[in-house]
Amino acid sequence: MPDATRGTGIDVMHCVFLGIFRKLISVWFDSKLRFEEFSLYLFPDVIDDRLMKIKPPSSVQRDVMSLKIHLAFYKASEFKYLFVYYLWPIIQDIMDPVYFDHAMKLVLGVYLLCTDTISEASLVTAKKLLVYFVSQFQALYNARYLSMNLHLLLHLPQTVRNSGSLYNLSCFAMEDINGKIIKNIQGSTHIGLQVYSAVAHGIMLPYLVSKLPGDAEAKAFYVRLLGFKKKQRLFTGWPDSGKTGKIWKIQGILLPQNAQGKHREIDGKEFF
Repeated sequence: MPDATRGTGIDVMHCVFLGIFRKLISVWFDSKLRFEEFSLYLFPDVIDDRLMKIKPPSSVQRDVMSLKIHLAFYKASEFKYLFVYYLWPIIQDIMDPVYFDHAMKLVLGVYLLCTDTISEASLVTAKKLLVYFVSQFQALYNARYLSMNLHLLLHLPQTVRNSGSLYNLSCFAMEDINGKIIKNIQGSTHIGLQVYSAVAHGIMLPYLVSKLPGDAEAKAFYVRLLGFKKKQRLFTGWPDSGKTGKIWKIQGILLPQNAQGKHREIDGKEFF
């Protein structure tokens, strides 16, 4: 009989990037918490200036977005790249070292669980890091921020032990495809039929076009009509993990510190 407990995975996108990490970002930049030790409320301009100077490589599918202006519009991918790459070098000299070190435990623990090859030693290390992060969370922040996502961090190592890398269970690909499918819904009736038709066309059209002669006028028209000029890349793995695949785009469907009493000088500017 299938084991429902062992067979249920935890999605890193909702648990970490859209869960605990987004909550930390909102707490760090909350004006009501600007006198707390962990607050970054006084430094949005410094952080934004550093962030917008980052020039990611072409393998990163999304542009860097302003935290000060566009945070409300951040999606899972933006939070993912902020978590993996951008934020920590930017705030290392701004954030209280105790809170920075605490956050690093989360980053390293999740990173180890998202790699392609995960050893037993990495699982043990990741578990220790995540247990430490969770155990210290209430003392550093507040009991009001304890959440189910925080608790689920304790189960991530076992999820990896059961099912492999966290990206094996990630919802990134599904969320992206759902967005593409929704764009094909043109009305409020027969939605199921609309989705079915769009997916069916997306699957069959490339096959039918492949049967046309290379110089066929209909094939050239098809290419122009759908903007079928190049392959689109769908990111499904941890950055640089080698899980970036190429798939076709058909009809929009993708297939197969508290500042009180503290003085700091950062980038030539003084903050109190």
